[in-house]
Amino acid sequence: MMKLLKYEIRRGYEQYIILFIAMLVVAVLVRFGSFSKIMEDGAVISADGSLSIPVIAAIILVMIYGLLVFGSVIFVGLQILRNFNTSMFKSQGYLTLTLPVSTSKLLISKTLVASLWFGLTVLVIFVSSVVMIDIPLTWENVFGTHFDMGLLLLGIFEFMVGVLQTVLCAYMIITFVHTKYIKGHRILAAIIAYIVVSIVQMGVTYIFQSDLIHQASLFGMSVTTSSTTETMDLYNDILLKDTAMQLAIATAWGAIYFFVCKYLLQRKIELD
Repeated sequence: MMKLLKYEIRRGYEQYIILFIAMLVVAVLVRFGSFSKIMEDGAVISADGSLSIPVIAAIILVMIYGLLVFGSVIFVGLQILRNFNTSMFKSQGYLTLTLPVSTSKLLISKTLVASLWFGLTVLVIFVSSVVMIDIPLTWENVFGTHFDMGLLLLGIFEFMVGVLQTVLCAYMIITFVHTKYIKGHRILAAIIAYIVVSIVQMGVTYIFQSDLIHQASLFGMSVTTSSTTETMDLYNDILLKDTAMQLAIATAWGAIYFFVCKYLLQRKIELD
């Protein structure tokens, strides 16, 4: 299993590292370069009435950062899909599917590494954004005065499981369009399958979660930073239940996608 994980991590990791470094470097340049110069000089407009050079530089850097953030999400998503499709259903697929490992281990390793890269992308975006913001980095500033550590940890875990579920859903759809049931127009079939699966998932999820969503939305309207500790504790309790329900639902969907994908890989696929 560890060899599979190492192999998956080595596949194109340089591209991810370069992208992460680029985002962090631009964030540092914005924070300690152009913006700090503006704060020191206090000059936004130059003597001739045009924008000062530091302001122009800051605007350009922020635009570059925005493009990097947007591009990183698109790039990582496409790389995850491309790597799975190439390694499983192209010429590499014959080698991959004949490895002396179970389909479960193969699928788990690919899902974990793909989720790792997506999670690291989100983390780098968060860290680089914090670097650019000139505010004291405290728990209160980031998470609010009435901070609940249990809710935060559960939310992080729910996010991680949600990423795994999303990756497994994508893998299941890619596998489905490479079965004997789909003879052509695989991209179109994948898009249609994704839309159908998303609608079904949202519908079923809403049935189980609608009451908690309603409670959280109604109660959230009356909650402010000046609310009493008792009120905030009650609100956090509602959010905790809602997050726990999201976690349970994401786990269930992830398990369904995993076993469907495993079944299709073992019984129904057709390599290109």
